[in-house]
Order: sequence, then structure tokens, then C-alpha cells
Amino acid sequence: MTLIAHVFLAPYTLPVPFWMYLYGCAATIILSFALVAYLASGPDPGSLNAATTDRSSSPPTSRLWSWVVSALRSGAVAVLAITVLTGLAGPTDPGSNLGMTCFWVYFLLAFAYVTVLIGDIYRWINPWNTLAEAVRGCGIDMDRERLRYADQIAYWPAVVAYVALVWIELFALPKPSTLAFALVAYTAITLSGMYVFGRTVWLRYGELFAVFFRVLGSLAPVEYVHDGSRDGRPGPVFRWPLAGALTERAEHPSLIAFILFMLSSTTYDAVHETYLWISLYWQRLLPALLPILRTDVGSAQAALTTGYWWYQWLGLIAAPVFYFVWYLAVLWTALLITRTAVSLRTLSATFAFSLVPIAVAYHATHYVPSMLRQLPAVLPQLADPFARGWQLLPVEMVPPAPIPMSVLWHAQVVVLLVGHIAGVYLAHVAALRVFTSRQLGIVSQLPMLFLMVGYTCLGLWILSLPLGVPQLVPSAG
Repeated sequence: MTLIAHVFLAPYTLPVPFWMYLYGCAATIILSFALVAYLASGPDPGSLNAATTDRSSSPPTSRLWSWVVSALRSGAVAVLAITVLTGLAGPTDPGSNLGMTCFWVYFLLAFAYVTVLIGDIYRWINPWNTLAEAVRGCGIDMDRERLRYADQIAYWPAVVAYVALVWIELFALPKPSTLAFALVAYTAITLSGMYVFGRTVWLRYGELFAVFFRVLGSLAPVEYVHDGSRDGRPGPVFRWPLAGALTERAEHPSLIAFILFMLSSTTYDAVHETYLWISLYWQRLLPALLPILRTDVGSAQAALTTGYWWYQWLGLIAAPVFYFVWYLAVLWTALLITRTAVSLRTLSATFAFSLVPIAVAYHATHYVPSMLRQLPAVLPQLADPFARGWQLLPVEMVPPAPIPMSVLWHAQVVVLLVGHIAGVYLAHVAALRVFTSRQLGIVSQLPMLFLMVGYTCLGLWILSLPLGVPQLVPSAG
């Protein structure tokens, strides 16, 4: 089989048939499930978290570490300011604009993967939190709750902001000024939310990036806690990888929706420009709609094009709904076969964080190749951030060598497998805490195992889809 990976559009002939990858990955996940179930016969694996994260003593800090955190806080505000300024006054070419590279490549991609490795340092260097402290220094109390934050609202502001961010990424014109205006508007909304509802509340529930990086940081082998100092410096505490996710629980359906959108938005980003998705509209839906509209393609071209954009936008909204229904159906099946008196809402909240490693795996397989190509672009952009002919740094852009397709494909397969195996482990530990016996916990995980295998096969299949060129020649009918 010749695979056309949609990341590079480079033909690559697999060493074995594609279906063998699907069977191999499915078998690996099933064997991992059996191994986890067997090893879980002893103490609750969640005790590993308590054994390795001792909060009874102050975490190790130093004056150097305090300086590092202060420098990172100042640097985060500076990067935010530079992103806005270069978006408004820098080069209009998105590939040459420093702000576009800083935000989309370094912040949303590289920093996200760093967070998975070193923990939620964003909580302590959040530039909007630093701006709120500056506003407080001017005499405006940003910590007072002027209006009670309703429990029903929960994480929905962050979910709405997340959907808007992905919409801008996928469908808005890639203009640096669009990003700059969006960040200015987001800054105003964030500071207003802190002023009205209190800084602590808004940072926990309403600030998109604080929620995003907190979820990612739950997988890291490091967390940061107050060291007891007057300025509230964070101190690093080491723990087992995934230990943070073992203790997390989605206390509101909106956080489940947020996590599922982390998963579904990446999947939709991967599929929305493929031949499969595009042809579904132009070759399947239109022939069915034209008789109803009583028109032809030529006379309805403008309307059909507008309809195509609505089709794309609605797909972004439909993707998390599809994942949410699939997720609830699996959990409902688990309740059905175990006959346990646990509510579906409780079960969905308990298992939500088992999806985070899968979301990270999908994110990495889709974005890391392009990220690696774009990371070096920041050097010449730093040398001349406003396209004025400056040479602030003695550097030249050297295009990175392309990643061999064989290396890329097999790395993607490994990342997907590791993410799903981690999800199997987290789901199994969660099941042992919910169900009354080890046997029920294992039985309850059979539908979740089906879900994990399905996610894996779906992820591999999407990675194999080409962009804009047919993988299968459509039939004449």
C-alpha cells in the first residue's frame, strides 16, 4: 500500500500492509489492558501519587529559582506585547511575522509539550495574571468577587474561547493583525472577568490557557506548589508520570467538554482538508440537495460555496458532540454490564482525564512535524521583527532537513500507542476506585478498551488520509 501522509503529502510505501498496523496496534492495546488488569491485583495504583508527592514539607526553592520565575513572568508579558505589536506593525506575511511564530508555534505547540514534561509552569507565569497584579498595584482590587460566579457556568467560558481559537486557526485569514486584535480582545475579556468575578475564580474556570495547561500538566512528573514565602513562589515537587491525572476529576460537564474538544478539534483539524471530508460535501451532499433546491451547480455556485463554509464550521462543532455521545455510550454500556448503581455523570467525570494522554498523542502526531520545520524561523524574525531591514542578530535561516517519511510514520504510530496505553492505565485505576470489586472494575473497562482501540485505529486512518487528492477513486454513481 502506498500511503500519502497528509502532513507532508509525500508518498510513502509502507513496509507491511496498512491493515497490519491496525491489527498490531489493537493487539498492543489489548495486551496492555490485560497486563494492567493483572498488575492491579495489589494495592491501588493511585497510592503511587501519595507516595511520591509529599506536600507536608516545603518544596525545595532557592533565590536562583525565584529569579527564574520572575524572569519568566516578565518574559511572558514581553512576548504577549511583542506578539500584538508585530501583528499590528510587523510584516503582513504570516510566515515572516514574529508574533505568529511566537503564538502558534512556540506557545500553543512547543510550550504545550514542555508542559507535559515539566508541569504547569504557566500557572505561575501567566501574562494575564501578571497584568492583573499590575492593575492591582494601581489601586484596583482584582481579587474581590463583585458578582458571584454561578456554578452552572463552570468552564463554559473557557470552552467557548477554545472553540473560537480553533475557528480562528482553521478558518480565519492567517493575517497577523487578526491574531493581534484577537489577543487584545481576549486581554480585555480576561481582565474584565477577573474584575467582576475575582482573579482566582476566573483563572480557574474562565481563562482558556490556564485551563488548557492545567489539564496538560496533570500528566507531568513535576508539579509546582507554594513554598510558603510571602511572594508565593512556586516550588517544584517530583512525582510519578500521570500521577496528577490520577487525582484529577472533571467536577463539571463543561470540563469534560473541554477535554473532549482537545481531542476532537485535533482530529477535525486533521480531517477537514482531506479528500474524504471535502468530497462528502461536493460529491455526496450536493447531488442530494440540488433537486430540493431546484437549481444547478452553475447557477448556485455562490450559495454552494457559502454552504461549504457552513459545512466546515458546523463540522468543528459537530466533532466534539460526536465524541461526547460516543464517550457516554461507552460508559453507559459499562454501567449496563456491571449493573452498578453509579450515575452516568459521576462515571463520565471520573474517566475524563484518562482521555488526556490520547488528546496529547493526537496533538503531537498531527502538529509536531510542522512545528519542527517552523521552530528555526524565529531567529531571522527576531533579527528583524518589524521588517525594517534590521540585523539585530547575526543569524541566517537554514531550512531544516525534511524528516524521512519512514521515521515520521513509525514515530506517529509509537506516539499514538503510548498515548492510548497511558489512557488504558488511567481508566483502569479510575475503575478500581469507582466499582466495588476488582472483577467489576475489569469488566467495566471492556467497553473503554473498545473505545481506546477505536480511537487508535481512527487516528492511524486519519493520518493516512491525503489532502485534496483522492485516496480511493470515487465511483461513477
